[in-house]
Amino acid sequence: MHADVEAWQLERAFPDRIDFKRHLIRDLDEPAHLPAHHRRHVRRASRAVEVELCADPLEHLDDWVRLYEKLVARRGLSGVRAFSRQAFQRQLALPGLIALRATRHGTVGMTLWFEDAPNAHYHLGAFSREDYEVSASYALFVVALEHLCGRRVRWVDLGGAPGTGSEDGLMRFKRDWASGERIANLRGRVMNRNAYAALAGRGRGATTTWFPQYRAAERDLAGASWGYDDESSTG
Repeated sequence: MHADVEAWQLERAFPDRIDFKRHLIRDLDEPAHLPAHHRRHVRRASRAVEVELCADPLEHLDDWVRLYEKLVARRGLSGVRAFSRQAFQRQLALPGLIALRATRHGTVGMTLWFEDAPNAHYHLGAFSREDYEVSASYALFVVALEHLCGRRVRWVDLGGAPGTGSEDGLMRFKRDWASGERIANLRGRVMNRNAYAALAGRGRGATTTWFPQYRAAERDLAGASWGYDDESSTG
């Protein structure tokens, strides 16, 4: 959600926070200025794939799970980041979810978005190895942004870098679609300090603002790219 509040108001209401993270934002009211690299990939993709807006995302659950399982195996994702089939079944049924797929002798890539006009959020993308040969991810982003513009969406949150915020292939891919950045304020309030201290362990996490402190180790494990290998950022 977007809230028109001052930082001090957030600090007072929710004093416990996850580290601030910068998210890349696309303002659809501004003209697009894609770099030559992205324009070249868009042209390549337009000749190689067809992009479909999925009228019923659940009909493509099998395709999505197949693609995402390949990403999980390739990146060694585990725990909540791996997502179960049941979790995706629930996500694809949510109001406001938009799914697009790129086809070339079958589905080679899909992206998931959430729309709540005038805002939208990029959620996940997963692709076959064939995508990196035909740049299907670029065609999917073009069609998605055009569709959201037609839905009277202005602000599209493309997210940030996973984990520690390293400039990986995913981040470079997103940056060239963006028109600016915003700080994501992820805040909370610990209601039971004694229970929290017990979970965090004596002295553990004392030097970090990661919240909750007892999951600080996950920060270093979250740096894998979610959907775009470095091949996606090369010419």
